[in-house]
Amino acid sequence: MALMFFKMILALLFAMSLFQKMFFRSVSTFLTFFLGFAWVFLDSLDKGDIGLWIVSTGLIFMYWRAMQKPPADTLI
Repeated sequence: MALMFFKMILALLFAMSLFQKMFFRSVSTFLTFFLGFAWVFLDSLDKGDIGLWIVSTGLIFMYWRAMQKPPADTLI
Protein backbone atom coordinates (compact mmCIF):
# COMPACT_ATOMS: atom_id res chain seq x y z
CA MET A 1 0.00 0.00 0.00
CA ALA A 2 2.81 2.41 0.85
CA LEU A 3 4.50 1.86 -2.53
CA MET A 4 1.25 2.47 -4.39
CA PHE A 5 0.64 5.63 -2.37
CA PHE A 6 4.18 6.86 -3.10
CA LYS A 7 3.57 6.31 -6.82
CA MET A 8 0.33 8.26 -6.59
CA ILE A 9 2.16 11.20 -4.96
CA LEU A 10 4.81 11.17 -7.68
CA ALA A 11 2.14 11.03 -10.38
CA LEU A 12 0.34 13.97 -8.77
CA LEU A 13 3.54 16.02 -8.63
CA PHE A 14 4.32 15.23 -12.27
CA ALA A 15 0.82 16.20 -13.36
CA MET A 16 1.04 19.45 -11.41
CA SER A 17 4.41 20.30 -12.97
CA LEU A 18 2.86 19.86 -16.41
CA PHE A 19 -0.09 21.98 -15.28
CA GLN A 20 2.37 24.66 -14.17
CA LYS A 21 3.86 24.87 -17.67
CA MET A 22 0.42 25.45 -19.17
CA PHE A 23 -1.08 27.84 -16.60
CA PHE A 24 -0.02 30.04 -13.71
CA ARG A 25 2.73 29.06 -11.29
CA SER A 26 0.74 30.07 -8.23
CA VAL A 27 -2.30 28.01 -9.24
CA SER A 28 -0.31 24.83 -9.73
CA THR A 29 1.61 25.41 -6.50
CA PHE A 30 -1.61 25.81 -4.57
CA LEU A 31 -3.20 22.75 -6.15
CA THR A 32 -0.09 20.64 -5.59
CA PHE A 33 0.19 21.60 -1.95
CA PHE A 34 -3.53 21.47 -1.13
CA LEU A 35 -4.44 18.27 -2.98
CA GLY A 36 -1.29 16.45 -1.93
CA PHE A 37 -1.60 17.45 1.70
CA ALA A 38 -5.31 16.61 1.85
CA TRP A 39 -4.71 13.20 0.23
CA VAL A 40 -1.82 12.37 2.59
CA PHE A 41 -3.64 13.58 5.68
CA LEU A 42 -6.82 11.64 4.97
CA ASP A 43 -4.91 8.47 4.08
CA SER A 44 -2.77 8.67 7.21
CA LEU A 45 -5.88 9.09 9.36
CA ASP A 46 -7.40 6.02 7.75
CA LYS A 47 -4.28 3.84 8.03
CA GLY A 48 -2.66 5.36 11.09
CA ASP A 49 0.73 5.42 9.35
CA ILE A 50 2.41 8.60 10.63
CA GLY A 51 5.74 7.79 8.91
CA LEU A 52 4.10 7.81 5.49
CA TRP A 53 2.43 11.12 6.35
CA ILE A 54 5.75 12.71 7.34
CA VAL A 55 7.63 11.49 4.24
CA SER A 56 4.87 12.44 1.80
CA THR A 57 4.34 15.85 3.39
CA GLY A 58 8.08 16.44 3.20
CA LEU A 59 8.10 15.61 -0.51
CA ILE A 60 5.18 17.95 -1.14
CA PHE A 61 6.86 20.74 0.84
CA MET A 62 10.16 20.29 -1.04
CA TYR A 63 8.30 20.48 -4.37
CA TRP A 64 6.39 23.57 -3.18
CA ARG A 65 9.65 25.31 -2.14
CA ALA A 66 11.25 24.46 -5.50
CA MET A 67 8.28 26.03 -7.29
CA GLN A 68 8.79 29.29 -5.36
CA LYS A 69 12.25 29.85 -6.84
CA PRO A 70 12.51 31.58 -10.22
CA PRO A 71 13.78 29.57 -13.19
CA ALA A 72 17.55 29.68 -13.68
CA ASP A 73 17.36 31.51 -17.03
CA THR A 74 15.65 34.55 -15.45
CA LEU A 75 18.53 35.16 -13.04
CA ILE A 76 20.86 36.44 -15.77
